Amino acid sequence: MTLGIVACSAKKMPTPCPAWLLYSASPTFSQNYLAAKQDCDTVRILSGKHGLIEPERVIAPYDQRINPDRPGLAEEIQQAIHRIGDPDVLSYCPKDYGRALRLVKHRLAASGGIYEKAQALGRRGSVKGNVFPLRASLLWLHQNHGAKLKDFQRFCMRTWATPSTQRAQYNRLLRSPFCIIKDGHVFYAFTN
Repeated sequence: MTLGIVACSAKKMPTPCPAWLLYSASPTFSQNYLAAKQDCDTVRILSGKHGLIEPERVIAPYDQRINPDRPGLAEEIQQAIHRIGDPDVLSYCPKDYGRALRLVKHRLAASGGIYEKAQALGRRGSVKGNVFPLRASLLWLHQNHGAKLKDFQRFCMRTWATPSTQRAQYNRLLRSPFCIIKDGHVFYAFTN
């Protein structure tokens, strides 16, 4: 079994949501996460605040860089990986996060400088399809939890400038895992 470990990101969505979505505000995270999902059987995210977490874990935005030399961190990561089994660990982390993995036998997903790594990971797929203003949509849903569906539709129609894509993007959001539609109202799925 292969375990992919992806570093979190300083850029975050503005509301509580699953970790994979929270960090997807960063194109680098999104590219690494996509590559890890394609390459590995299991993926975990190395968070500066929460340690090694499952991508589906709902967390709130925070501002804390990882301290790879924090006493006990490497041991915590080692124990978390041991609970998964004895996987082959593939790291999608930069050097400072990699130091936190020092007790774990691992290999790098891509080697070389930043350009070689980006080129290698970019061959696995693009994140360019994520073109709608997700950040603004998540924030609106969080701030207007329980709003009328018509109000959400108006927001969407004002947000996208191209009329040909407005309806498609609105429908895409309604089918997404962060919208709950009930009795003509829209709810943000990850409100505490």
